[in-house]
Amino acid sequence: AERAYRRAAELTSGTDMTWALFEQFAHETGRWTAFADALNNAMDRIERVNPGNRTELARITWWLSQAYAEGLKDRALASQVLESGVRSCPHAIDLWGAYVDLHDAARDRVRLKAAMNRLDQVKETNSSTPELLSDLIAYLNAPDWNVMQQVVDFLDDLPVALQASPTEDPARAYGWLFSVYGSDLATSSGPPGERGELLVQLGRAAAELGAWVQANEILASALPLLPKGPDVECLLLRVAVLESMGRFDEAQKTAADATKRAPNDYRTQHALARQSALSGRAAEARLSYRLLLTRFALDPPTRNTIEQEMKALLGDGQ
Repeated sequence: AERAYRRAAELTSGTDMTWALFEQFAHETGRWTAFADALNNAMDRIERVNPGNRTELARITWWLSQAYAEGLKDRALASQVLESGVRSCPHAIDLWGAYVDLHDAARDRVRLKAAMNRLDQVKETNSSTPELLSDLIAYLNAPDWNVMQQVVDFLDDLPVALQASPTEDPARAYGWLFSVYGSDLATSSGPPGERGELLVQLGRAAAELGAWVQANEILASALPLLPKGPDVECLLLRVAVLESMGRFDEAQKTAADATKRAPNDYRTQHALARQSALSGRAAEARLSYRLLLTRFALDPPTRNTIEQEMKALLGDGQ
């Protein structure tokens, strides 16, 4: 099996799918050294055959850092690999993020400032720091509420912008930035209501990007800051995120909270019915679906959709 994964890495030039499967094999069998060796061989091939392919070099650097940090438990070597990667590929935002995560800096402004300034220093002198990261460095050196609002607006537009310029794994590349700004917003001194609204905006954008973990954390931190009304919107967003993560029990409890806050809202009742079914609470789900169908004046297409969903999730239409 190990030889097969090595051969696949050579034949495919090591796509993300190949490396992900190889990493899973290493995790299941403990063959982390073989995984790291294959990545180092791939890096050597690129430097010999196509040294200008910075995108491929950045991809392999990211996976190699994971092999050292998560598999071989050599954080110092992982740190060196990432610094070398940023030096050569400063455009690779996911390498900056991996470095921040490695140093547990996403939620610690002092560590984050040190990590970002370090990477800004190690990159090649003729290379520029991506604007999104230079803005973060400027913000860390001189926090400003207006800058924070501008950055959140930029991140909010990111999922749409990436449609025109696709990134292979946008959640990996940008998810850490949502964590950074979300954590800072949750603890900053700005007006609570405005902070809550910005956190919801940030959480929604993270979800659209597929950065589910970050979206869930951000929306959870937004809830205590929100007034009545927006709090329900936040809860419903979080229900959808938790469902996407397969965390149906938490999604059901979140939907129940939304229903308590807005019992006359069709959306909260629907969320509760759906999540009750997905979490295996069949009796509760049937009761909620029946309430939904009898209590609310649904148009025929909506009623049909609900009935079909009930049948699909519960195995019948009763």
